[in-house]
Amino acid sequence: MKFKYLFIAFLILQFSHCLSFVGWNITLGSRLEKVVLFVLAVYCITNIKKVPQTGMRPFVAAYMIIPFISILGSYSIHGQSVSEGFLVTMFSLSYLFFYLLNILKVDYNVVLKMCMILGVFWVAMEVIQQFTYPSYWFSTQKESLDKVIEIRNGIYRFNMEGREFGLLLLFYSFQKYMEKPQKKFLIGIVLGLVGVYLLATRQIMAASVICLLYGMFAKKKIKITSFIVMLIMAFLIYYNMDTLFGGFIEMTEGVDEDYIRFIAYEYFGLTYNEGNIWSMLFGNGIAGASAYGTEMKKLMDVGLFQADIGIVGMYSWYGIFYVIAVLAFFSFIFAKRNSIDLYLKMYVLYMFVTTPMLHHFGYSTHHIMALCMILYLIDCSMEKNKNTLNCNLINV
Repeated sequence: MKFKYLFIAFLILQFSHCLSFVGWNITLGSRLEKVVLFVLAVYCITNIKKVPQTGMRPFVAAYMIIPFISILGSYSIHGQSVSEGFLVTMFSLSYLFFYLLNILKVDYNVVLKMCMILGVFWVAMEVIQQFTYPSYWFSTQKESLDKVIEIRNGIYRFNMEGREFGLLLLFYSFQKYMEKPQKKFLIGIVLGLVGVYLLATRQIMAASVICLLYGMFAKKKIKITSFIVMLIMAFLIYYNMDTLFGGFIEMTEGVDEDYIRFIAYEYFGLTYNEGNIWSMLFGNGIAGASAYGTEMKKLMDVGLFQADIGIVGMYSWYGIFYVIAVLAFFSFIFAKRNSIDLYLKMYVLYMFVTTPMLHHFGYSTHHIMALCMILYLIDCSMEKNKNTLNCNLINV
């Protein structure tokens, strides 16, 4: 029993590179990751019959398989070898983590507690490192002779892996506090808000406000008219951030990030494919150590990043079928909203609002691992609430 939880903890640390520990050896870590994914694939395939037909399973299968189809695009369109395409796409097998949770029948409360602990750790390290810099231990931003940690309004942006858990901490604590005000839930809300603030990212701040407003509305703490007015105010504040909080929003070297992002939307969404049917349907694939990779590097050097344009970046990599699978997920959650716990609906709303700008699907082993835990919680939540509903109907 304890071994399975230790194994899950190991996978979380492996897929998140020990929560972006700066001492992580990329070369050895990458090799170990491929071995882990291979072992995980063998184990899940041999135990596939133990995985129940849940609501999230078809989506997980789509997000894992479609990227491998895009390898043919990187080969036929960009001349990248199939072997190189497979190696750089192999991280999509991280979705097997979802199957593993089902095979091991991990308890809902155990997964939830893991998410809460990781959320608290993420916030704590983001806060502590603000005071210990130039000494820091967790960051996706590596310093070098020509690059330092970005500072916004006096905040060091370490961008440590784990914000998904910090947001879950915020939304779960918020739901519980509205149901039964307790000090521990208030502390969770404060920690979550501090974490969001230290991200210094407008999109996430605005999306978090929208989700909290939705949570209040869902719990009938505010009326629909107040909800709409506050939502409009949130959008107005977001689109006037430069005017209202000019000191907080610092554009590097005078470059307008939003303008660059719009160029990237147009380029990767329309221009880059040049009407190629295959790339539109199945994508161009992930670029590796090839001429295709060199081409992508040149585009990134001028500020055009597929990772910065959310669902359009997904379309460029994996094609329209992947985008359809993402939209189908949001549609499914909306249809099943009455059987899903509020904090999870708040998180899915956050995903939906930020999907035009952020990647939540198929981007890295960490993001996939975190998403698998959330999808597993959603499945458990639907099953738990379905049983509760059935009991209520029997009692009636």
